[in-house]
Amino acid sequence: MMGEVVYKDGDRILSERGQNQDCIECLEGLLEKAKGGEICGVAVAIQYSDRSTGETVAGFIWNRCVVGSLAFLTKRLTQE
Repeated sequence: MMGEVVYKDGDRILSERGQNQDCIECLEGLLEKAKGGEICGVAVAIQYSDRSTGETVAGFIWNRCVVGSLAFLTKRLTQE
């Protein structure tokens, strides 16, 4: 069995097919919070298994708060 494959900078290369359990668990947890009324809006960046990307916004969004969170994630993603 092969070990984990990584890029030179250390990023993991995920399988292009199959389930991504971390993604599923994250989305299921968020869905439960939305159903319970805790989450009222989302801004989502999506990466598909073919490496294409997408985005969507849904629900009630306080723009400044969400933009701040997206800026934080942008910094985090570029430093990992």
